[in-house]
Amino acid sequence: MAIYYVSESGGSNSKLGTLASPWRTITYALSQAGASDTIYVRAGTYYESFSINDDGVTLAAYGGEAATISGNWGGTTNPSYPVPMRDAGSVASEDSPLVHIKAHNVTVDGFTLSDSPGRFFTVGQGKTASRAAIPANGNTIQNCTLDTCYSAAIIIHSSDSNIVQDCSIARASYKLHVNGSPPQAHCVAPVFSSNTTFRRIDFDECYGEAISG
Repeated sequence: MAIYYVSESGGSNSKLGTLASPWRTITYALSQAGASDTIYVRAGTYYESFSINDDGVTLAAYGGEAATISGNWGGTTNPSYPVPMRDAGSVASEDSPLVHIKAHNVTVDGFTLSDSPGRFFTVGQGKTASRAAIPANGNTIQNCTLDTCYSAAIIIHSSDSNIVQDCSIARASYKLHVNGSPPQAHCVAPVFSSNTTFRRIDFDECYGEAISG
Protein backbone atom coordinates (compact mmCIF):
# COMPACT_ATOMS: atom_id res chain seq x y z
CA MET A 1 0.00 0.00 0.00
CA ALA A 2 2.30 2.71 -1.30
CA ILE A 3 1.64 6.46 -1.18
CA TYR A 4 2.46 8.69 -4.13
CA TYR A 5 2.25 12.43 -4.79
CA VAL A 6 1.42 14.62 -7.79
CA SER A 7 2.04 18.35 -8.05
CA GLU A 8 1.47 20.88 -10.80
CA SER A 9 4.14 23.07 -9.22
CA GLY A 10 7.57 21.49 -9.49
CA GLY A 11 6.30 18.07 -10.45
CA SER A 12 7.85 15.90 -13.16
CA ASN A 13 7.04 12.40 -14.33
CA SER A 14 10.77 11.69 -14.28
CA LYS A 15 10.84 12.20 -10.50
CA LEU A 16 10.17 9.69 -7.73
CA GLY A 17 6.52 10.33 -6.87
CA THR A 18 7.29 11.30 -3.27
CA LEU A 19 6.13 14.39 -1.40
CA ALA A 20 9.55 15.99 -1.91
CA SER A 21 9.86 14.75 -5.50
CA PRO A 22 6.32 14.55 -6.94
CA TRP A 23 5.12 13.44 -10.33
CA ARG A 24 3.45 15.94 -12.65
CA THR A 25 0.32 14.19 -13.89
CA ILE A 26 -2.40 12.08 -12.34
CA THR A 27 -2.41 9.86 -15.43
CA TYR A 28 1.22 8.94 -14.90
CA ALA A 29 0.71 8.35 -11.18
CA LEU A 30 -2.12 5.93 -11.91
CA SER A 31 0.08 4.06 -14.39
CA GLN A 32 2.63 3.51 -11.63
CA ALA A 33 0.28 2.80 -8.73
CA GLY A 34 -1.16 -0.59 -7.94
CA ALA A 35 -4.04 -2.04 -5.96
CA SER A 36 -4.76 -0.31 -2.63
CA ASP A 37 -2.22 2.47 -3.24
CA THR A 38 -2.95 6.12 -2.42
CA ILE A 39 -2.25 9.08 -4.70
CA TYR A 40 -2.31 12.57 -3.19
CA VAL A 41 -2.72 15.46 -5.61
CA ARG A 42 -1.47 18.88 -4.61
CA ALA A 43 -2.99 22.25 -5.55
CA GLY A 44 -3.23 23.09 -9.23
CA THR A 45 -5.32 22.56 -12.35
CA TYR A 46 -4.81 19.27 -14.16
CA TYR A 47 -6.02 19.15 -17.77
CA GLU A 48 -6.43 15.39 -17.93
CA SER A 49 -8.88 12.56 -18.39
CA PHE A 50 -8.03 9.09 -17.11
CA SER A 51 -9.23 5.68 -15.97
CA ILE A 52 -8.72 4.10 -12.56
CA ASN A 53 -8.17 0.40 -13.22
CA ASP A 54 -6.76 -1.00 -9.96
CA ASP A 55 -8.91 -2.08 -7.02
CA GLY A 56 -8.73 -0.16 -3.76
CA VAL A 57 -6.95 2.93 -5.11
CA THR A 58 -7.51 6.19 -3.24
CA LEU A 59 -7.13 9.38 -5.28
CA ALA A 60 -7.36 12.43 -3.02
CA ALA A 61 -6.60 16.12 -2.91
CA TYR A 62 -3.69 16.55 -0.53
CA GLY A 63 -4.45 18.11 2.83
CA GLY A 64 -7.50 20.00 1.64
CA GLU A 65 -5.54 21.79 -1.11
CA ALA A 66 -7.48 23.04 -4.16
CA ALA A 67 -6.86 20.42 -6.84
CA THR A 68 -8.92 20.79 -10.02
CA ILE A 69 -9.36 18.32 -12.87
CA SER A 70 -10.48 20.28 -15.93
CA GLY A 71 -11.84 19.18 -19.29
CA ASN A 72 -10.88 22.54 -20.78
CA TRP A 73 -14.29 22.89 -22.41
CA GLY A 74 -15.24 26.23 -23.88
CA GLY A 75 -18.58 26.27 -22.03
CA THR A 76 -19.54 29.15 -19.81
CA THR A 77 -20.19 28.92 -16.08
CA ASN A 78 -22.92 31.54 -16.34
CA PRO A 79 -26.11 30.10 -17.89
CA SER A 80 -27.44 33.57 -18.71
CA TYR A 81 -24.79 33.85 -21.44
CA PRO A 82 -24.87 31.99 -24.78
CA VAL A 83 -23.47 28.48 -24.42
CA PRO A 84 -21.23 27.09 -27.16
CA MET A 85 -21.80 23.66 -28.59
CA ARG A 86 -19.63 20.82 -27.37
CA ASP A 87 -16.04 21.07 -28.55
CA ALA A 88 -13.16 18.64 -28.29
CA GLY A 89 -11.72 19.65 -24.93
CA SER A 90 -9.93 16.73 -23.35
CA VAL A 91 -12.45 13.91 -23.88
CA ALA A 92 -13.52 12.15 -27.06
CA SER A 93 -17.31 12.43 -26.95
CA GLU A 94 -20.22 13.59 -24.84
CA ASP A 95 -20.30 10.11 -23.26
CA SER A 96 -16.62 10.22 -22.29
CA PRO A 97 -15.78 11.11 -18.67
CA LEU A 98 -12.88 12.97 -17.14
CA VAL A 99 -12.61 10.14 -14.58
CA HIS A 100 -13.60 6.57 -15.46
CA ILE A 101 -13.64 4.17 -12.52
CA LYS A 102 -13.23 0.63 -13.85
CA ALA A 103 -12.23 -1.08 -10.59
CA HIS A 104 -13.70 -1.94 -7.20
CA ASN A 105 -13.41 -0.15 -3.83
CA VAL A 106 -11.89 3.01 -5.28
CA THR A 107 -12.19 6.34 -3.43
CA VAL A 108 -12.01 9.75 -5.14
CA ASP A 109 -11.94 12.49 -2.53
CA GLY A 110 -11.78 16.26 -2.40
CA PHE A 111 -11.45 17.42 -6.02
CA THR A 112 -13.05 20.11 -8.12
CA LEU A 113 -13.94 18.85 -11.60
CA SER A 114 -14.77 21.52 -14.14
CA ASP A 115 -15.59 22.25 -17.76
CA SER A 116 -16.06 18.77 -19.21
CA PRO A 117 -17.25 18.46 -22.82
CA GLY A 118 -18.54 15.04 -21.76
CA ARG A 119 -19.19 13.65 -18.28
CA PHE A 120 -17.30 14.08 -15.03
CA PHE A 121 -17.46 10.48 -13.77
CA THR A 122 -18.40 7.13 -15.23
CA VAL A 123 -18.39 4.15 -12.86
CA GLY A 124 -18.40 0.74 -14.56
CA GLN A 125 -19.21 0.10 -18.22
CA GLY A 126 -22.41 -0.91 -19.94
CA LYS A 127 -22.62 -3.84 -22.30
CA THR A 128 -22.24 -3.43 -26.04
CA ALA A 129 -22.83 -5.74 -28.98
CA SER A 130 -19.26 -7.01 -28.64
CA ARG A 131 -18.66 -6.81 -24.86
CA ALA A 132 -20.43 -7.80 -21.68
CA ALA A 133 -21.05 -5.16 -19.02
CA ILE A 134 -18.08 -4.47 -16.73
CA PRO A 135 -19.16 -3.72 -13.15
CA ALA A 136 -17.25 -1.48 -10.74
CA ASN A 137 -18.50 -2.09 -7.21
CA GLY A 138 -18.04 -0.52 -3.80
CA ASN A 139 -16.59 2.79 -4.97
CA THR A 140 -16.93 6.17 -3.24
CA ILE A 141 -16.95 9.67 -4.74
CA GLN A 142 -16.93 12.24 -1.95
CA ASN A 143 -16.22 15.86 -1.06
CA CYS A 144 -16.10 16.86 -4.72
CA THR A 145 -17.33 19.98 -6.51
CA LEU A 146 -18.53 19.34 -10.07
CA ASP A 147 -19.15 22.43 -12.17
CA THR A 148 -20.17 22.67 -15.83
CA CYS A 149 -20.34 19.63 -18.09
CA TYR A 150 -22.03 19.05 -21.43
CA SER A 151 -23.44 15.65 -20.53
CA ALA A 152 -24.42 13.97 -17.25
CA ALA A 153 -22.19 14.64 -14.27
CA ILE A 154 -22.06 11.05 -12.97
CA ILE A 155 -23.15 7.79 -14.63
CA ILE A 156 -22.94 4.56 -12.60
CA HIS A 157 -23.38 1.64 -14.98
CA SER A 158 -24.05 -2.03 -14.27
CA SER A 159 -22.48 -1.79 -10.81
CA ASP A 160 -23.35 -2.39 -7.14
CA SER A 161 -22.94 -0.65 -3.78
CA ASN A 162 -21.42 2.63 -4.91
CA ILE A 163 -21.61 5.84 -2.85
CA VAL A 164 -21.70 9.50 -3.85
CA GLN A 165 -21.65 11.80 -0.83
CA ASP A 166 -20.95 15.36 0.27
CA CYS A 167 -20.69 16.67 -3.29
CA SER A 168 -22.02 19.72 -5.09
CA ILE A 169 -23.08 19.56 -8.73
CA ALA A 170 -23.73 22.68 -10.77
CA ARG A 171 -24.54 23.33 -14.42
CA ALA A 172 -24.62 19.66 -15.47
CA SER A 173 -26.25 18.34 -18.68
CA TYR A 174 -25.69 21.56 -20.58
CA LYS A 175 -26.76 19.72 -23.73
CA LEU A 176 -30.35 20.06 -22.54
CA HIS A 177 -29.87 23.82 -22.22
CA VAL A 178 -28.28 24.03 -25.67
CA ASN A 179 -30.33 21.57 -27.70
CA GLY A 180 -33.73 21.53 -26.05
CA SER A 181 -34.77 18.09 -24.86
CA PRO A 182 -32.40 15.34 -26.00
CA PRO A 183 -32.75 11.89 -24.44
CA GLN A 184 -30.90 11.01 -21.24
CA ALA A 185 -30.53 14.58 -20.04
CA HIS A 186 -29.87 14.00 -16.37
CA CYS A 187 -27.27 15.05 -13.84
CA VAL A 188 -26.68 11.77 -11.98
CA ALA A 189 -27.90 8.34 -13.04
CA PRO A 190 -27.38 4.79 -11.79
CA VAL A 191 -28.07 2.68 -14.90
CA PHE A 192 -28.73 -1.05 -14.42
CA SER A 193 -27.10 -0.62 -11.00
CA SER A 194 -28.18 -1.58 -7.49
CA ASN A 195 -27.68 -0.35 -3.93
CA THR A 196 -26.40 3.06 -4.99
CA THR A 197 -26.26 5.54 -2.10
CA PHE A 198 -26.49 9.32 -2.46
CA ARG A 199 -25.88 11.43 0.63
CA ARG A 200 -25.85 15.21 1.00
CA ILE A 201 -25.71 16.15 -2.69
CA ASP A 202 -26.30 19.81 -3.55
CA PHE A 203 -27.64 20.54 -7.05
CA ASP A 204 -27.52 24.06 -8.47
CA GLU A 205 -28.65 25.27 -11.89
CA CYS A 206 -28.55 21.80 -13.44
CA TYR A 207 -30.56 20.88 -16.53
CA GLY A 208 -32.82 17.85 -16.77
CA GLU A 209 -33.47 15.45 -13.90
CA ALA A 210 -31.19 15.72 -10.88
CA ILE A 211 -31.14 11.97 -10.21
CA SER A 212 -32.54 9.49 -12.70
CA GLY A 213 -32.44 5.76 -12.24
